[in-house]
Amino acid sequence: MPTQNSDNRGDHGHGHGNDDDNGSGNVNGGNGDHNSHEITCHFLGASRRNDTNEFPLEVSFTIGGVVYTAHFASQEEACEILQQHEDIRMSIASIKRAHANGEITLEESMNRLRSEWLPRVYSLAEDMGHEFVPIDIRWAVSDVEANIGVNVTAWEPLEVGVLLLEHE
Repeated sequence: MPTQNSDNRGDHGHGHGNDDDNGSGNVNGGNGDHNSHEITCHFLGASRRNDTNEFPLEVSFTIGGVVYTAHFASQEEACEILQQHEDIRMSIASIKRAHANGEITLEESMNRLRSEWLPRVYSLAEDMGHEFVPIDIRWAVSDVEANIGVNVTAWEPLEVGVLLLEHE
């Protein structure tokens, strides 16, 4: 279940960079009263979801060591979208496991990736925008597309910035 980030939206900067950072954090000394902790993060749905009236819920989460932040209209929307991400991951894992266990052939595996898995990802990208597809899923899509012989999706980089966590 996602948890709401307690940071104020004004406390993090939005910078553009490539989307292969690993989300490592840096600790900076404060003025003696407190310390701050900077965490590199990737913004899903970035600039088109910055309206705090329309998307008041800011959620930060980690997938595979990469920190993401996204703005949602509600907790329900956040759970629905994050569940879609998880369903996509579980679907490809199931296909890979079935092939590894000899339950399906390589050809059947490729057909399922083409007819079942890729359409799920394309649907998410169409519904929410490419900027709502996390890095691990992007890499998997590009790998699958290349291996089944279809055009590889050209992904725009995710917006990368810093979350500044204040603590006393």
